[in-house]
Amino acid sequence: MQTPDELMANEPKHGEQRIPAFAVMPGIATVLAVETCVNKILSECCSEPSSLTLDFSESTYIEIASLQYVTALVCRRKKANLETRLKLPAGLDGFPARSMLRRWNYPAAIRLAAKIKFEDFVVESDHQYFQGNGGDLEVNPYARTEETYDLPSGPVTFTRDAHRFFEFATWDIEKYLEAKRLVIDAYEAWDIDAVRAVLNRNLQGPRQSSARNSAAGTSDVYLASRVFYEAITNAVRHPGARVVQTSSHLDTQSKAKQFFTIVFWDDGKSMLRTIANAIDSKRNIRRPYPKHFDTDFELTKVDEEGNRSPPEVVKSCDTPVSSQDEERLLLATLYPGTTCNIDGVGHHSLLGESGETDAGLGEPGMGLFVLISTAIDMFGGSVAFRTDRFFMNVKAKRVKGRHTDGMSEATKYSVKIQRFPAAIPSFLGNMVTVRLPLGAQ
Repeated sequence: MQTPDELMANEPKHGEQRIPAFAVMPGIATVLAVETCVNKILSECCSEPSSLTLDFSESTYIEIASLQYVTALVCRRKKANLETRLKLPAGLDGFPARSMLRRWNYPAAIRLAAKIKFEDFVVESDHQYFQGNGGDLEVNPYARTEETYDLPSGPVTFTRDAHRFFEFATWDIEKYLEAKRLVIDAYEAWDIDAVRAVLNRNLQGPRQSSARNSAAGTSDVYLASRVFYEAITNAVRHPGARVVQTSSHLDTQSKAKQFFTIVFWDDGKSMLRTIANAIDSKRNIRRPYPKHFDTDFELTKVDEEGNRSPPEVVKSCDTPVSSQDEERLLLATLYPGTTCNIDGVGHHSLLGESGETDAGLGEPGMGLFVLISTAIDMFGGSVAFRTDRFFMNVKAKRVKGRHTDGMSEATKYSVKIQRFPAAIPSFLGNMVTVRLPLGAQ
């Protein structure tokens, strides 16, 4: 496994010419397709290429999670003094995709996270598309319907259209004296009438969940307090995190599957390595928690060669005592009560302030459990994690009738954890992607 420090060896010597590698993306650039294309290039090279061009010239649609993955990739490679360039969607067919990049304010996302100007990131031949150079002057098909609100952190502009929700928002952790203030600033952006209207109009209503009582609620309240707030809180606590980014999209690209997608990314230490270091240091990683939150996970492992293990049932009451089984350790980050902050120093949760909510949900160590149970149980969605050398996807375990495979009736979540080959450098930081199916329009 190559770290950014080890990748320094890939930097060209003085006077040595960079030989660029090209990762050509498909027409529909989902995050799976984009990462697969990049990994194919990386696995074919003896060492990571000193210059890598991400070629989206044939892409007519780019998923927002793909762009967040690209940002993480660019930041990791920059740390190793490796160059990454972007080839934009080309021609008239690429105009809608280029327009979405503008609507999401992706140039600012790259500049703020990677400290790279967008004009330096984009290959010179594609500067023809910059509006300052006279390109793409046609009306943006995703034109804004603007509503501006003055928040304590500054003015924020929202739109009601169905093609875009939040643009990329970048939070510089070092500018805050305490992480809690950053979380509150980010959360307040969701506590707005225009945002509530979009959420309640497009998402399925909350269903019964192990992470709530029977009190009725609305989509905006549960999504803001149980998904967005907990995900941001989790991100800012990762050791070494300098920046946190969020973005979202009402994704109607596929008529069969339409989602509201929210992406969170931080450039801090991997959540897996953080908990592994705690175990290796003989520190406790589990706080007391209400036992009625315990649940079962059906775990399927995918190894470096793509081989799937038979599914096994893992109980959340079984706390890992070794860091050797990395897949089980990564899964344990979702258990109720799992935390490296055993003393709860600086902890804050909105859930502990509501009389209609089980007070145990607001305790330290409940954040990721609350996030997945809300997204999956209440909204029928899924949650994916990309960190270190692993990808983890969590969704509901859907089995009708009697179980014939020997699995417990209590098995609630289906989890797939994929391990990437050693030739693929570790992912920088932690990326969480929440997908919620669209409901009533």
